[in-house]
Amino acid sequence: MDTDAIPGLIKALRALPLAVLSLGAADVEGVECGVFRLFPTSDSDPSIFATSEEPLTLLRGVSWNESAALHYGMRLSLPAIEGGSALAPSPAAQPLTPAKTGSLLRTIRPYATLFIAGTTIGYAWGNSQDEIPFHGTFHFTAEGFFGQNTYAGGADKASHLVDYAVAYRALEFTYRRIGYADSQSQWLGFATALAAGLTTEIGDGTTIFGFSWEDFTMDFLGAFSAMSLQRSGWDDTFGFRYGAVSQDPAPACCIDNSNIGRDYSGEIYTADIKLAGLARRWKFDPGPARYLLLSLTYGTNGYNHASPELRQRLVGLEIGIHFSEILRALGVPKEPIWGELIYFFFDTIRLPYTAIGVRFDLNHNKWFFTTGRTPFRVPTTH
Repeated sequence: MDTDAIPGLIKALRALPLAVLSLGAADVEGVECGVFRLFPTSDSDPSIFATSEEPLTLLRGVSWNESAALHYGMRLSLPAIEGGSALAPSPAAQPLTPAKTGSLLRTIRPYATLFIAGTTIGYAWGNSQDEIPFHGTFHFTAEGFFGQNTYAGGADKASHLVDYAVAYRALEFTYRRIGYADSQSQWLGFATALAAGLTTEIGDGTTIFGFSWEDFTMDFLGAFSAMSLQRSGWDDTFGFRYGAVSQDPAPACCIDNSNIGRDYSGEIYTADIKLAGLARRWKFDPGPARYLLLSLTYGTNGYNHASPELRQRLVGLEIGIHFSEILRALGVPKEPIWGELIYFFFDTIRLPYTAIGVRFDLNHNKWFFTTGRTPFRVPTTH
């Protein structure tokens, strides 16, 4: 190699980064996604001052216009290569096509899915057939919702709402744990819960109660609300729980055994605001209040075993302990199945005597301060 050419070559190499930016006349298709290899990978000595008798081919066909560089800036002309650019990326530099993830058909678990759905729907049918049989044709019943003279005073409607919100969460959890994606498990959980509710009402249509469109409406609202909260991420702020409370027996003066159906007197249903989640969304520091829940409650008393003048429809407000937030503060993981089950339990079950609040008896316009049990107000005429 002519040593007189070395200074010019070094000058060209130094100018190369800027020259690449001014390749207006050159074919530079693929520069953005390729790799410009100044020194190609080789097992031989990569030095540009090779001692081999072979001519230097590193920049073969590249011309350096020194006079143009002096007046117009640095300019490097690269010859076109047949079928592509002089700077075309090497095959190894081509962008990789991402591997296809499993399609819906590949993620279906037919036997497990049929077992889960079949078991749920079968349980719903069996539960409806435990009711008082009706020896007649299939029939419908308009039960009403939360009126004073409705069956169970509306406690059954609150039960349908919360029960199917909880059922959705249990089904979604189960489908996700057998391998479904989040969105798939959510829709499968919702569809299965709704199918179970419809099955229950069809079964009730063969009993003394009849098919109740009000019950099915509350089933739908419960499952749909739980799914919507989860899909939107708002389940960290709102939720539903079921609880048990102690109850007073009906006074001897006022027992009424003419009623039929389930006694809801020992049950309470809550719609909760989680203060920790609310604080995260509204960006304020709740302090110790992050471990509390603010709940709207509903329950009835005496609709199965007390005379009409004693029965109570109880709407309440209470402050309770948010056990799930305490678990998070203690660092209990949610990812293992046992951790998720613990969180599921405390997110859906109201433990007795873990809240204080007030309840208003809609039937008698009376207020109660209570930690759980709501006593009867015995009429003074007895």
